[in-house]
Amino acid sequence: MDALFTQNEKPTKQQDLSAPQYIVVQEDLYHPDLGEYCTYGIQMKREGEADMIHDISTCRQAVIHMVELFNRCQLSPVHLFDVVTDMLL
Repeated sequence: MDALFTQNEKPTKQQDLSAPQYIVVQEDLYHPDLGEYCTYGIQMKREGEADMIHDISTCRQAVIHMVELFNRCQLSPVHLFDVVTDMLL
């Protein structure tokens, strides 16, 4: 699992330290029907807590778009799973 940053994802001094920080994470997974594949997930970090949604998409740009939006809007971690699900539909 590798954390990937885009230019806009790196935390800055201006960001509220209590706001969640979302990061794109690359994973190499295996499925019996598909074989090995590269997929991307999102990791959330905030003051001693962390959460992750694995295997969101094989499209890196789609997950980067989500992370940039979540960081800009300071999405509450409570809504992370629901918002990701809605964006995939």
